[in-house]
Amino acid sequence: MYDLQQTASINHAALDAQVKEAYSTYLKSNKLDLLIKFVIMISELYEILGRLDQSAAYLVKMANEIPDVNLMVAIFFERAGLFYLKQKSHRKFAFYTG
Repeated sequence: MYDLQQTASINHAALDAQVKEAYSTYLKSNKLDLLIKFVIMISELYEILGRLDQSAAYLVKMANEIPDVNLMVAIFFERAGLFYLKQKSHRKFAFYTG
């Protein structure tokens, strides 16, 4: 699968700064399909790094910022719920999937 020893050397603060910069770039492009792909990619990246809480929080934040795409909002909330379930946060899981 993924080598977690290799991911331990990543500077999380620098990664978060790059994610914010990339998000603003995608947002300025006014292309919703690219923004949705970006959100899914970043969510997967955080999952690989073992930052499930960050991945779930990012999905919830983006679900609230993406306009008029109800299906994607539901998918983002469901994925966030699954990340919360993996962390054994059952109440948050129930909230986002219920």
